[in-house]
Amino acid sequence: MRKITILASLIFFCNHVFSQNENELRDIVYKWSDANNNQDLKAYDFLYADQVMFYGKNKTHYECLNLKAGFFKKHPDYTDKISEVEFEYYKSGVIKCGFQKSVKYSGYNKTYPSYLLLQEVGNQVKIVGESDEISDNNIGYSLQLGEKISTTSNSIYFYSGTAIIAFIIIILIFKKNRKNSSPQTPFEKQYYKEDLLKSFQNNPDTESIGLGFEKYIVTKFDKKYFKLLHWQSDKHHNGIYPLSNMEPDLAYRYEYKYKRIEFAIECKYRSSFFDNKIQLFKDYQLDNYREYEIKTGRKVFIILGMGGNSEQPNQLYVIPLKDANNTVWDRNDLSKYYRHKKGSFFLDTDYLRLS
Repeated sequence: MRKITILASLIFFCNHVFSQNENELRDIVYKWSDANNNQDLKAYDFLYADQVMFYGKNKTHYECLNLKAGFFKKHPDYTDKISEVEFEYYKSGVIKCGFQKSVKYSGYNKTYPSYLLLQEVGNQVKIVGESDEISDNNIGYSLQLGEKISTTSNSIYFYSGTAIIAFIIIILIFKKNRKNSSPQTPFEKQYYKEDLLKSFQNNPDTESIGLGFEKYIVTKFDKKYFKLLHWQSDKHHNGIYPLSNMEPDLAYRYEYKYKRIEFAIECKYRSSFFDNKIQLFKDYQLDNYREYEIKTGRKVFIILGMGGNSEQPNQLYVIPLKDANNTVWDRNDLSKYYRHKKGSFFLDTDYLRLS
């Protein structure tokens, strides 16, 4: 009887978890629609994957933002409203989210079937496709997503839940004499880790955290030798933002005797590693920093703060842009860039090293 009670609880738990997952997918679609209505490019920055099938053409994350910005510049009165979202699941891992989209702008008013394609990318669900059936038909584009698993989420939830329950039953049979002091099941561990990651990524105070870390960094430069030339404001409104927002956060000029050396800093703060890894930036951001380095002649450094809080991190890492070849970094790979000094920053002018 006790096992039956446990199984009933497990069934309820699985239904609850999978229902939450569908709600999270739906929430991504609604956030995308909100970004359209608010013309919020920063919101797209978090939603889009590095590569997106954007109205039948493969575009980079940065290209999608530029296209959105251009469209909103031409149609500042744009609004849309979407219907209930229906999900289709594919063995490729792609989830097609279909809905009716009613748009209004510049006297144009129309409703047509639209969709977003979602997929897990590096432990995050991202938008990997955006279009509508009319646009696809006009250019002769046809989605190639592979074999469909289900037209709704119910069956995949049921089979996944059943598999989990079967797994737990096996554990109960083979470990029935063990006390309840064993660690969490693999499913519980993964769910807990994902929950922690999402709570970190959805922190509403991201901008204030970033500014707090920048304030901490500028106090680490001796004003006697380092002149702050530029401090990026990241200001934006209704999708309107200066191109300078794509540049590094800080620009300095080192002055001592006859030497004058300018360089730039991109500040990044993370509270902790996830599975011994962190994502520092996206590919398009690296491209922007490299373009800036070439255009200005200023060497770019990435300063990463870890742990503690943004205004007093426990650890600092200083990474020259030339070494930043990956968007996701492993804890071990970062160790060589750990800053052991606790005082002000020092610039080795002979080798252009910041420490």
